[in-house]
Amino acid sequence: QVRPLLLELRETFAPLAHEKGLSIRIGPGDAIVETDAGLLRSIIQNFLSNAIRYTTKGGILLGVRRRGGMARIDVIDTGPGIPADKQKQIFREFERLANSNEGGIGLGLAIVERTARVLNARVSLRSRESRGSRFSISLPLSNVAPELTEPVPLHERASLGQLGVLIVDDDLPNCEAMESYLAALGYRIVLATSAADALAVGGDFDVALIDFNLGDKEDGLWLIARLRERNPNASYALVTAARPNEYSARPELANVSVLHKPVSAADLEQWLHTDPKTLMSSQI
Repeated sequence: QVRPLLLELRETFAPLAHEKGLSIRIGPGDAIVETDAGLLRSIIQNFLSNAIRYTTKGGILLGVRRRGGMARIDVIDTGPGIPADKQKQIFREFERLANSNEGGIGLGLAIVERTARVLNARVSLRSRESRGSRFSISLPLSNVAPELTEPVPLHERASLGQLGVLIVDDDLPNCEAMESYLAALGYRIVLATSAADALAVGGDFDVALIDFNLGDKEDGLWLIARLRERNPNASYALVTAARPNEYSARPELANVSVLHKPVSAADLEQWLHTDPKTLMSSQI
């Protein structure tokens, strides 16, 4: 299973990234591959080490994507990028880019490419100058299914990109912007632009992001109360730019988190990845 390996590497490299003011994030998704764990770890470790070395601001994203029968493991940075005419050169042994400030990248990637051939895997690179790079290794997916002995907790399902998210906002551009962001992370999205549309969805969602001012006579807290009758196990957040005195005394606010507009990506991800017990006892 790939995700535990990525979690381990993030913990290992977090202090080094922190020293440079960088973040290391892990995107949703997971896969099972049949390969040599030690060699695969060395390849991803090389990608991550180089990403931290050459990135001066922003951060690094680790992720797994399934493409057909393959799992592609990505290390994506916000570094300086690599010119198109130099991208093959960095895989040659003992060579590195002339404008590189530190040594070692050429030799490391030459070893990576040889190791990948041993694993019957493919290494790839996509990069744009001043925009960053994505180093990837692709391996065949295993036919072995993971054994689940108990339901996966909500916050862990968020990490795996398996949540169904209901978004309700009478402003369609706001709805679509949030949908675009969350769909890119792998979540299953249901949109509604009114209370009536949301109630027609039924209970097919795990979490709900509900705008307070819906333009109807019913507001977001009224809608949350109605949705809870149908889906009491879901987690609910009120998304609003309203003043707290407009909603804070409402009894429907019990066990509802509050996300203040404009909602940042960091706040949204924090809410989605919070343990449900914490989620229900606190407000953002």
